[in-house]
Amino acid sequence: MIPCLACGADASTGWVHGFVPSPDSLKMGLCREHDTPDNRKLVKAAWRALMEREIHAMNELSGHKAGVPQVWRLEVAFIDGGEVTHDCLDCTPTPHGTLQVLLPDRTLRFFPLAQIRRYDLRPVPAPAAGKA
Repeated sequence: MIPCLACGADASTGWVHGFVPSPDSLKMGLCREHDTPDNRKLVKAAWRALMEREIHAMNELSGHKAGVPQVWRLEVAFIDGGEVTHDCLDCTPTPHGTLQVLLPDRTLRFFPLAQIRRYDLRPVPAPAAGKA
């Protein structure tokens, strides 16, 4: 049941605002008696506030905080000699015998593990405020 925002009566036969596939708890409406343009504006504002609260609660529960991704410095030393250094977002050895590296531009680079003597992954220190 979707309650009328004005009187609390069942609004399912009146005007309903919200996403169709969402549960009734995420919809708001007006019964036929209170369905006016001014009341519709109030319902839209109340529904927007409800969605903002729901999104905020979901973000708090998920534990995910959006922000700048962590950049890592990867240093690879090869068996035949030579070294290469890359800044990357992720570095993972794969079951296929390669080292998969996700670069900051979101491209992947692969290094064969059989040719690597060692690799080190360290966080890149954030630049100090005021320094460019």
